[in-house]
Amino acid sequence: MMNWRSAAVGMTCILGSFACSLVVGCGQSGPKTIPVSGQVTYQGTAVPAGLIVFLPASDMECRPGRAFVQSDGSYRATTVKKGDGLMAGEYRVSIMPAPLPNDVAQKKGSGPGGSNGENRPTPTIPSRYGSPETSGLKLTVDASASSVTFDMPLTDG
Repeated sequence: MMNWRSAAVGMTCILGSFACSLVVGCGQSGPKTIPVSGQVTYQGTAVPAGLIVFLPASDMECRPGRAFVQSDGSYRATTVKKGDGLMAGEYRVSIMPAPLPNDVAQKKGSGPGGSNGENRPTPTIPSRYGSPETSGLKLTVDASASSVTFDMPLTDG
């Protein structure tokens, strides 16, 4: 399972790269994007929260994307405007789950769930999904697609 201090540092770096990518523009109208959405599950159960990062698989001319996992495990990818989708291309994907709130963790029996945040339980998905190099998740967005559904059924294997 993932160490939350290292995950927080990783999230900060990734979000910083998004901010920098917004500075480099593709014209005033912005890049052409294709709506991408889906469901994130782990062992058949919806992952209730997290950040998905879509990183270009090569030095192609596309921007990274991101999505926030909703409580039902669904997401809609964003490149520039909320829910606008991703640019056409190949992406490596990572998922950083959010820690469960202390009261939910205690109901699920996930750990002590102290009130200071230090004792929050670890997320319920394997840490390998937190890195695009180890997640094994890849997505190709075809330029001719009107939309893309990319479900992510996560496993221990």
